[in-house]
Amino acid sequence: MRVLHVITGLRVGGAEVQLLEVACRTRHEVEVVALYDVGVVGERLRDLGVTVHDLGMRSSIDLRALPRLVALLRRGRFDAVHCHLFRATLYGTLAARLTRTPTVVVTEHSLGEHQLEGRELTRGIRALLRGALHRADAVIAVSSVVRTRLEHLGVPASRIRVIPNGIDLDGFAFDPTARVATRGALGLAADARVVGSIGRLAPSKGLDRVLHAVAGLEPDVQLVIAGDGVERPALEALAASLGLSSRVQFLGERTDAAALLSAFDVFVSASDAGAETFAVAPLEALASGLPVVVTTCPGLDGVEDGRVVRTAPEARRIGADLATALAATPDRTTAPRHLLAGFAVDRVVAEIDDVYPEIRSAGAGRQRATTGA
Repeated sequence: MRVLHVITGLRVGGAEVQLLEVACRTRHEVEVVALYDVGVVGERLRDLGVTVHDLGMRSSIDLRALPRLVALLRRGRFDAVHCHLFRATLYGTLAARLTRTPTVVVTEHSLGEHQLEGRELTRGIRALLRGALHRADAVIAVSSVVRTRLEHLGVPASRIRVIPNGIDLDGFAFDPTARVATRGALGLAADARVVGSIGRLAPSKGLDRVLHAVAGLEPDVQLVIAGDGVERPALEALAASLGLSSRVQFLGERTDAAALLSAFDVFVSASDAGAETFAVAPLEALASGLPVVVTTCPGLDGVEDGRVVRTAPEARRIGADLATALAATPDRTTAPRHLLAGFAVDRVVAEIDDVYPEIRSAGAGRQRATTGA
């Protein structure tokens, strides 16, 4: 089947990287279109031979994107449209119905209790999202938490499929050579104690709590934060006010997450519970054999391992748990792969690949029943 993936943008982020994994491993013929900002993920897709289109959207209400997307769908004769993230879901599902594309799928990556992709989940946004999701034949929830939120939004349970984010377990395995090289590139001593975080810099990620926690640890503990976002200036100012400027590195967007994880000693995630939908980075850290200190991580629900420390969203408690984790010396080569097997990326992509023909077959069956054929 020919599948067009529609996404808002292709800068480094959880949904964007997941789309990269799907597009590179699928058994279907795929193309990708971004409403705007092809970014480094888009360039990586192109390097791998995937056709990537840019609609050139100039603002969130640039309605010219819709006829451009409709034209692309008509030219491409796609069998399925698969939408990712809020704006792409609004435009993609509408364009798919206007062109009578047979199969329409949405993956809901970011639906929090009270916010969506960092914006408040107002009555108007709820209505827009609900309308777009009702245009879909199936909605993939990345966790059971998201499934529940979709049901509360009014999406019929029969249309929801829970398929988690995928992890390249081999790609994230601990690499001692990468550890040495990455620490050298970051100016970190071989024996430095390093706490690491990877993800979008947004208020809901709780990195202010992490900074306060690290400020209470021994002065030899270093913090490395990879990712970018609206909260970066405030976090850099907070780090300076806490006297942490020499102990904290803000790396910005990175595409070498596996190497960074090999360089860390502990991974920390301090997100707000109501904002998280899956949180793939802690699972990638676990695949790297790291101790993981988390306030919330729907992706880790049901995963019980000594490396997973479930902490409270409070700086003092996070600091205490980080200190305990730093004192431990786990064997990084014995990551709990058996607990992560359900997140293996090839398995996840195969589940997604099966959704399109299942929907098409069900649609054909309904049509035969209606016509009496």
